[in-house]
Amino acid sequence: MNPLPTIYSSLDNDNEFLLVNSNLSEKTLRKLRSFKFGIALLVICVTYFLSSVRSVRRSNLVHLLTKQLQPDVGKQACVHPKLNPWDKSMMKHFHSVPSPKCSEEDDWVETGNGSVWISQKAIQKHGDITCQLSYIGRIDDFETKYYKVVQIKGNEKPHVLTDDYFRTKCSSKYGEKYENVHAGAAVKTTNDITRERSTLNVLFLGFDSISHMTFIRKLPKTLDYFTNELNGLVLNGYNIVGDGTPQAFFPILTGKTEQELPSALKRAKEKRFIDSFPWIWNEYRQRGYVTSFCEDFPTSGMFTTRLMGFKDKPTDHFMRPFYLEVHKMENENPISNFLDRTFGTARDKLCIGSKRKSEVFMNYVKQLYAVHSSNPKFTIGFLGDMSHDDQNLVETADVDLVNLLKHLKSTGNLNNTILILMSDHGARYKEVRAELQGKYEERMPFFGFAFPPWFKHKYPKEYNNFRTNTERLSTPFDIHSTFRKILSLDDTKSVDQSERGISLFTEIPKSRTCHEAGIPIHWCACLNWHTASVSDDRVKSAAEFVTNKINLHIGQEKACAKLSLHNITRALQFLPDSSLVKFLGAADVDGVHADMSDNTYVDNVMYQVWLIHSQIKLITKPL
Repeated sequence: MNPLPTIYSSLDNDNEFLLVNSNLSEKTLRKLRSFKFGIALLVICVTYFLSSVRSVRRSNLVHLLTKQLQPDVGKQACVHPKLNPWDKSMMKHFHSVPSPKCSEEDDWVETGNGSVWISQKAIQKHGDITCQLSYIGRIDDFETKYYKVVQIKGNEKPHVLTDDYFRTKCSSKYGEKYENVHAGAAVKTTNDITRERSTLNVLFLGFDSISHMTFIRKLPKTLDYFTNELNGLVLNGYNIVGDGTPQAFFPILTGKTEQELPSALKRAKEKRFIDSFPWIWNEYRQRGYVTSFCEDFPTSGMFTTRLMGFKDKPTDHFMRPFYLEVHKMENENPISNFLDRTFGTARDKLCIGSKRKSEVFMNYVKQLYAVHSSNPKFTIGFLGDMSHDDQNLVETADVDLVNLLKHLKSTGNLNNTILILMSDHGARYKEVRAELQGKYEERMPFFGFAFPPWFKHKYPKEYNNFRTNTERLSTPFDIHSTFRKILSLDDTKSVDQSERGISLFTEIPKSRTCHEAGIPIHWCACLNWHTASVSDDRVKSAAEFVTNKINLHIGQEKACAKLSLHNITRALQFLPDSSLVKFLGAADVDGVHADMSDNTYVDNVMYQVWLIHSQIKLITKPL
């Protein structure tokens, strides 16, 4: 028996919406229509959605509801709200930004394949060029030094890099000057990459402060290519476990929270670096992987803002010294649109020389794959400079990220790479947190995986479990467990589940709650059904509205009797947890304790109402 089609309606003032889905079959309703006597009782379960007019357009809300009320919602402990990326309460925080205005003079120096050279274009334009390259050495996570200087000239063979980062000072025979900071992946010759080889690379690329919805808003080219060309799987149930970037990355990279690890706070009496933490890249390195950790935000690094950072370089390739030098160069001419030191023209701070910072970053990732083509790679890349303080700027990286993905696919590198695109959390600005959807978005960042085409055939169970888990509650702890499982996919006996973390290759139980997943209640984005009083005026209003709309729908049938509301037997509200609504922000500098003094207005309330209807008009002849 086929159920009746779902009915959508709204009041004239656009403030209230209705979704009706009857469990009665068409055959049963025909029998009811054919009654020639008495009063028939019709029991219908309806869902009624109250919304302020500023929240969601009608067409978008209908789309929202159809996704939100899946058939098995009642069977899953955690159901995240299906948010509308174009919600009016959020769109007031977004605007388009122009592409950065970088130097009109192309960079004189180029890198690639582990080498550096002076570009032919620069030679053709400026004649003979001589450059001094000063390699950038790392003192710690806060200071750099120059430790080696080499000279290169135009039309000479490329200079083989001995390290990744260097500052250049060049002059032409006509006296023109060029100065910049460059990054080029150097071939590592240590024993660290000559051990046991594995098959799957891991490429993990993320942005700071970008919610799932903002990823849709601001990175449309990347999202389209990721989902449609690479068949990426997006974790729609992903939920953060704490406040800020460290609280996202400590669980991902160590499997532990910051509080479970030894204190490495700068203000602590006993100074301690974070080198000894159980970093996941060390497990990959032991299996023969080339490891890379690339972060572009020197002034607010994930492990250096409050923490001591690393004493020694943590991975084979570590990009922090490069960005420290870029920051130093910018401060040498500290104005908003600082002058290009070479030609005195204004250029944007989202640029390094003639290239966007996001382009420089993505080019470096390309080079990592080129120079280590015969070695497995574990690469963490995280961009925060352009999105931490203004999430609108991230759209300038869209073209560079999608170009990187296209390059990796065309070169065959994605045939043996698990690609991960993500963000640590949504926007944490006060004005965004003031909106209920803003609170949800902070807790629901973007997280997606794309696998090589052959993966689902070689590992069908693991792949199908992963697909199932895209709609289950997942956390940073699960990402850590997944990283560990990648190293042992062929080991059916390997343990891929911890107390909190469950590998995404293992089916996550529907019954999983935020408490079981290690999510503090004020960070839990799950919606819950709460019992509502049948005498509540809003419940009564919903019931009357439903009755009127059903009568309007069936009024076209001459043989159908008009219904009147006989009784309300049960009512439920679909609401966020009160702790989420009260959350204002962090109550301490470390983001450990929450300020629960807010009282965000809940402008979207969904009601589910069980009604008994009476037919008050006799039917005198059958259909």
